[in-house]
Amino acid sequence: MRIDILTAGCMVADLLAYPVNQFPARGKLGNVERVGAHLGGSAANTGAHLVSLGYRVAIAAAVGDDLLGRVVVGLAEEAGLDTRWLSHKPGSHSAATMVMVAPDAERSFLQATGAQGLLSAADIPLVAARAAGARAFHLAGYFALPALEAGDGSPAVALLREATALGYLTALDGVWDAHARWRRVISPLLPWIDVYTPSRDEAEHIVGATDPHEQIDQLFALGVRKVVAVTDGAHGAWIGDAAGLRYHLPPAKVATVDTTGAGDAFAAGLLAALLDELPLAEAGRLASACGGLSTTVFGGGKGFARRNEAEALAATIIPVAAKAGQESV
Repeated sequence: MRIDILTAGCMVADLLAYPVNQFPARGKLGNVERVGAHLGGSAANTGAHLVSLGYRVAIAAAVGDDLLGRVVVGLAEEAGLDTRWLSHKPGSHSAATMVMVAPDAERSFLQATGAQGLLSAADIPLVAARAAGARAFHLAGYFALPALEAGDGSPAVALLREATALGYLTALDGVWDAHARWRRVISPLLPWIDVYTPSRDEAEHIVGATDPHEQIDQLFALGVRKVVAVTDGAHGAWIGDAAGLRYHLPPAKVATVDTTGAGDAFAAGLLAALLDELPLAEAGRLASACGGLSTTVFGGGKGFARRNEAEALAATIIPVAAKAGQESV
């Protein structure tokens, strides 16, 4: 089977509870309207959204030999992901995340890493996927992949160096670093990354700056090769390229119910646009539309509208030029 994109990294079972107004006291019971199991993890979420946009996507991730593993594999296949390169880790439990969604759609998380932490470079079939037609390699959830991070990032660097040599467009999503290592373990990767999509908070922890434009400049200085996009929820996103173009993208106007995976959907839209060689501003619009649409359903890996509906929403998002002498769209 031919594919367009290989996504690798985090794939988990997301157990969502909504609405969580407050946590019950110790030994007490609280009630919520709904609890559900959803496909989760940044690699799976981005892959599922890319499938919704019309791309053929394979995922390389690790699961345990347990019920949750079987559930999440089924959810991945239901979402249209090619699961031939999943690694099954005997004796290990599958990764899962408890997601508490507040009434305003903001979330809190508790995660058990499990088999996800065992995913190694040997589990990611760059050569085979390239032979199957993959043009882009998306490494997602880096800070939650200890076997790839390994203290200094060297396994991931070797992987990305190989991806570059094979001709992939390389993309990175780091997620939150629960161990607060940030710049030390991610900066060695950046010279091998074409597209990087941190949140504003993540970028601040990596470069120290709070202004998104300065964050983008510093991430390029650390080596990112083509595009950096910094997402900031209800404040929209900022996008820049290595040639110096910079735009602010206001948030899409949608009825938000759950922001889980919005950044993953944004990354999917951006990657799709870049594979289609759209101009930077148009790429940002599509990414923002995808991120916005993902918030209208529960669950980060739930497929949203097809490409034409994403493009219709994108047309309502007006990028604002962020540099003197640069025209807005």
